[in-house]
Amino acid sequence: KLLSNSEKLDKYQVADGGLIMATEKPRPQVTTNPAAVELSQEEVRKFIVSFKTAIKSPSFTKVVKRLLEKENLDNLTAACPGLENDQLAQAFLTKPDLLSHLCDPETLKKIAKTHPCLLE
Repeated sequence: KLLSNSEKLDKYQVADGGLIMATEKPRPQVTTNPAAVELSQEEVRKFIVSFKTAIKSPSFTKVVKRLLEKENLDNLTAACPGLENDQLAQAFLTKPDLLSHLCDPETLKKIAKTHPCLLE
């Protein structure tokens, strides 16, 4: 039986010699989802230039593939608000071919509005 915090133990009619087990209630998880981001033309341009440079790096694919390891993705989701609850954003981060679509200005603007945790 789950006991209420506001009730005294006497209310539950525990028999002599009865066993009472207590555990701490887990705190409710507070999830914060980042607000949609409206990118300026200049921000889009800078992101695309930087991102295209990163994609050309030989280590880019290796880094993305490391995100397939649960521990690495867990660390990233812990550091980026909203990422833990955004399955589409997680899919983007683990697939280099999906990430390459961020080089398209319209796709980048749409992702910034609908999945801003990817820009963290």
